[in-house]
Amino acid sequence: MTIESARVFVGATNALIAASLRAGRTIRFTITTTSMLPVLAPGDQVIVRDARQEDLRLGDIVLLQADELRIAHRLIGWRRIDGMRALLTKGDHVPAADRFISRIVLRGFVITIQRGQRQMNLQSVGARELSRLIALLSRGEAVVYRVHAGLFRRIVLKGLRVGLRAGGRVLGALT
Repeated sequence: MTIESARVFVGATNALIAASLRAGRTIRFTITTTSMLPVLAPGDQVIVRDARQEDLRLGDIVLLQADELRIAHRLIGWRRIDGMRALLTKGDHVPAADRFISRIVLRGFVITIQRGQRQMNLQSVGARELSRLIALLSRGEAVVYRVHAGLFRRIVLKGLRVGLRAGGRVLGALT
């Protein structure tokens, strides 16, 4: 496969995914990275539903797309960039928030996680509240991560990491 034919294939795949989501269908993806541990692990299947920015809530796991790359990260807030509202996302297992990429496209948000035979519904009231708490801890971690290195920073980051891991485990047990 040439580079040009690969680009055509990726473009067609992206268009098909976008059209399917807009038509009200859900899409299933397999997680391949560890950036969302312990909530999402490599091999987990996620079911994604279409969403617009105004539909999202703090703590939702959103599916973003930048060219051929698809990223499932937690929504930890919003920020203004050039007068427009942009999503602020972060992987639960990553200390820093994602950088805003102007060509990123919101594809949808994760409504269900399937790990083996077990399914976790992220739309339940308990899961949504816990996801919101995880988002607040994650945002705190991103803020503290920007502080200059030192003992205070290490202690606070360790505490936030413990809270994030515990929240992820409780979320998995809840659903």
